Amino acid sequence: MRRSTHAPLLEVFTSIQGEGLFVGQPQDFLRLAGCPLRCDWCDTRGSWGLPPRAPSADESVSGADLRTAAWITPLDAAARVQRLAGELHDRRRPLSITGGEPLIWPDFIAALLPLLGERPVHLETAGAHPAALATLVDRLAHVSLDLKLPADLAPPITTELGTGPEAPPADAESWSAARLACLELLAGRPACAKLPVAAGRQAADFEELLLDLEASAPQLPLFIQPVNGIGGNGERLRGPRPELLMELAERGEELGLTVRVVPQIHPVIGLD
Repeated sequence: MRRSTHAPLLEVFTSIQGEGLFVGQPQDFLRLAGCPLRCDWCDTRGSWGLPPRAPSADESVSGADLRTAAWITPLDAAARVQRLAGELHDRRRPLSITGGEPLIWPDFIAALLPLLGERPVHLETAGAHPAALATLVDRLAHVSLDLKLPADLAPPITTELGTGPEAPPADAESWSAARLACLELLAGRPACAKLPVAAGRQAADFEELLLDLEASAPQLPLFIQPVNGIGGNGERLRGPRPELLMELAERGEELGLTVRVVPQIHPVIGLD
């Protein structure tokens, strides 16, 4: 993989955080394109792909349309974030870096963070790239970590995507290793875990994920997130049984975890 501090920027925008510990909080968002994972219920499939080519070291795309992914430097990205904050007269608002999967661009994020001043930076990740997370975690104000069920994922894309040092997990065993490594990195740090729960699953399917959280980072608050609303292809997703959500919440409490059942609020309040 070609190491570079360029990354494909999809958009910079202001919205309401729809998931996790800061659900309901106004935040600024920086969305990077590119994701090697293929979650069955992904609602941002438009962020999977990349622009057709990477720029040379001296190119800039500072005039690019933020709704179309384009390669950008950390300096240009920081300028866009600062302009957005200036328009809102508040540069203390958290900036959430999301995707796609932002951890496939660790060099870009590492170069961007010092340019953002004292603004708190949050990272949203699927937890597939612990080596990349390890290079950034000390400089982040919060990490929102998905605990993904391997059965909910199609095989990942493993070539020509990203500039990070590691390939995404491709089976249950490698997902287990990545999940444990990420949880160990986040133990004792400002972070939360999210457990997406789709229709058709049983509580036993999630037992390993809950046990990993209890063993490696039990202080992280766990947000059980029913997968419902509108899917990435515009279809309406059928949510899991309420009894399953309650069963998982009770099992988490048995393990000593702090558990909340909170759906994504974007469909509720009419946000994309």
